[in-house]
Amino acid sequence: MSTLNPFSLIPSTRPAPALVASAADAAPIISPETVYAESLHAWDHTNPNGSPTHYPTVDKHWLWQPGECCAVTGWPGMGKSLAELNKMVTKSVYDGWKWGLFVPENMPIRKAVAILVQAYVGQSVNPKHPFRMSRAQYEDAVKWVMGHFIFIDPRQAHSLKTLLPAVKAAKKFGIRGWLLDPWNDLESKLGEFSGMMSEQLKAQLGLVLDFTKDEQLCTVICVHPAGEARNPKTLELKIPDQYSMEGGRMWPNRMDSICVWHRPMCDEDPTDSAVDLYVKKMRNEPESGFKTPKEGIRLNYERRAFRYFDPLLGMSPLDPKIIQRYRDTGSVLPSAPAELSLNKFPQSTFQDA
Repeated sequence: MSTLNPFSLIPSTRPAPALVASAADAAPIISPETVYAESLHAWDHTNPNGSPTHYPTVDKHWLWQPGECCAVTGWPGMGKSLAELNKMVTKSVYDGWKWGLFVPENMPIRKAVAILVQAYVGQSVNPKHPFRMSRAQYEDAVKWVMGHFIFIDPRQAHSLKTLLPAVKAAKKFGIRGWLLDPWNDLESKLGEFSGMMSEQLKAQLGLVLDFTKDEQLCTVICVHPAGEARNPKTLELKIPDQYSMEGGRMWPNRMDSICVWHRPMCDEDPTDSAVDLYVKKMRNEPESGFKTPKEGIRLNYERRAFRYFDPLLGMSPLDPKIIQRYRDTGSVLPSAPAELSLNKFPQSTFQDA
């Protein structure tokens, strides 16, 4: 019996010789043999599904996905930077992931370290705080941070031309992802793009997207929103979305996912701890997650513990009880009922019509 040649079933994508001026013209064309080989390799070696954040409320909508870029926005004081750093600390505690940090707004370095240490320990570093951690706790936590986070000096890496090589160099320490916070602090030369911000942003985001895919990193970029923060008639604080980010619609055009952090009660009660997360764009459903409903999903920030509490847990996944439960059972939840299964394909997806 003769063996079927799979390439005989694939229409040739090579242009007719008369249309090719030189071999260089045809160089960008991917051969059927390459497509076939890479597709089979992916079947055997690639898991397209994202990796959990270990916040079960979040995991139903957003997962860590190597090779993808996520843009995060929110008004000042909404906790977007703090929330993303908490997610990174959590991923490091559970799965040992390491991260690169470019965080100019949290410099000098002691400020960035303090944020990470407080989330890790669940207590303050402030000498006037009634629940300050001990010196021994602080020393141990700083060592832990040093083992999981690589800091990039914004005074030396201040543009993509210097930042991306620094992030690539950090890969030798084993980083799985990195945070650029905020995008607006990057040096740029608008004159190189005829003064057109949209063209500049298109080129810059193209560099970051290609870099992220090539290096298979999880990239998170914090972006300031643009426009009026309040409704001109009601003066109510607006909830920013993927179209109100500084730089315009290029963000939703290019990013793999876009998230918004918003404190719904910050006007009425500045001490209220409710924080809503909106996943406004998700390019790769269901493997990377699903957009949230209109009202978003809610977490609570516990100021005393410097952590985000998940309502499905009743506490933070960084609580020792939850960490121990995960080690014992492989789940942060007491049980894993079917309705809480993460990113489950609908039953009808693969059924014949």
